[in-house]
Amino acid sequence: MSRENHIQLPIKGFLELSLLDWQGKVASVMFLGGCNFRCPYCHNGQLIQPAAPLPDIPLGHILEHTEKHRGWIDGVVITGGEPTIHAGLPELIQTVKQAGWGVKLDTNGSNPDMLEKLISGGWVDYVAMDVKAPLNDIDYARAAGGIVNLEYIRRSIDLLMQKNIVPRLIGGLQNMVEYEFRTTVCPNLLDERKLVSLLESIQGARRLFLQNFHPAQAQDPGFRQIQAFTREQLEKFAGIASGYVQYCNVKA
Repeated sequence: MSRENHIQLPIKGFLELSLLDWQGKVASVMFLGGCNFRCPYCHNGQLIQPAAPLPDIPLGHILEHTEKHRGWIDGVVITGGEPTIHAGLPELIQTVKQAGWGVKLDTNGSNPDMLEKLISGGWVDYVAMDVKAPLNDIDYARAAGGIVNLEYIRRSIDLLMQKNIVPRLIGGLQNMVEYEFRTTVCPNLLDERKLVSLLESIQGARRLFLQNFHPAQAQDPGFRQIQAFTREQLEKFAGIASGYVQYCNVKA
């Protein structure tokens, strides 16, 4: 039996080709079920529970597809849900890497121990981390749908930016992983003042993408009536962010 048949993770979705999920690359995307957040604006609500009412997709099927399209695909994006809640994530990533693919990981930053393990092991090539709100208990809880350990969020930010790294990590993190931060801009959760507070927590970051809120897809029905920001408003926020990060763009 091949190694991938031993990996028991809830792969609940698979996108064969994407030009949007890994900037500058053509990628396949696998979606893992299960998330420890309940963000009210989430557009992947069907993936919140690990046992989501979606069929599991065998990893072997995904690797067969990527192999058939070698030469077209640059790598594999692992997203969710929240991938880092699964203890078997490192084995999954190792299997994908050993098949010859680069790996991008999407995460909410709530598991810095897992993130450290993956970075220090050289298993991830790119990390996209959501920073959902200013780093205070009230705003973050509103955005994440529940209480969040903000020390974990700060540690994950520091890992990616290589700030405040303790000496035991220096050897494993010399080759800094490529990364971006992402923030979903939802009108009743984020305004200009709160955006500035959020930006102060990632000042100097390489990349930030501001993602527009899409009310029709919101997990919380109460959010489906909220008017999203206009493109002009997003561009204004991006202008503010450009004073704090090296690169900022919007995804409308």
